[in-house]
Amino acid sequence: MATDIQRFTATLAYIEEHLFEEIDLKQLAKQALLSEYTYHRFFTYLTGHSFTNYIRNRRLSEAVYCLRKKEQTIEELADLCGYANRSAFHRAFVNFHGLTPAQAKDEQASINFFPPIRLNIEIAGGETLNYRIEQLPAFQITGKMNSYLLDDQLFTHTGKQWENFSWTVNYESLPNQQLPISTFSE
Repeated sequence: MATDIQRFTATLAYIEEHLFEEIDLKQLAKQALLSEYTYHRFFTYLTGHSFTNYIRNRRLSEAVYCLRKKEQTIEELADLCGYANRSAFHRAFVNFHGLTPAQAKDEQASINFFPPIRLNIEIAGGETLNYRIEQLPAFQITGKMNSYLLDDQLFTHTGKQWENFSWTVNYESLPNQQLPISTFSE
């Protein structure tokens, strides 16, 4: 029996196989055994893109290869990508790639690539672990305490604190000549 993820993955494969055809969200939802609303939410949640944005970006990404193979004119490609006219396609293409379709024909032109989404879901755990508990001799931990605000710069501050500590610590005063875990050198 296919899982929801397997059915969803099959819809992604369908999209790739029929990228330049009309893709019906309702049909994909039916294939995934979900309502249209649920499928769209599931799609957005798993891919990080709305269904229409994903299709648009994939088509605009692949359109470059069609242009370079010279199989279609720009007008034909605009139609294949679902645009009403060349002007709308041109605007979307420039917004996506930062250059015109004519400029993108040049093999040396830098283009944006939006690859197809592949789901690789891994569930780990649920296995027996072989372990043992050991009792080790007591040891000392040397450190320096300071408080900081919980903000975007938190780790910048704590890194600087550790750097300052390792430069200013008097190693001779540490019991048993213990050194900090990490030292910095010039």
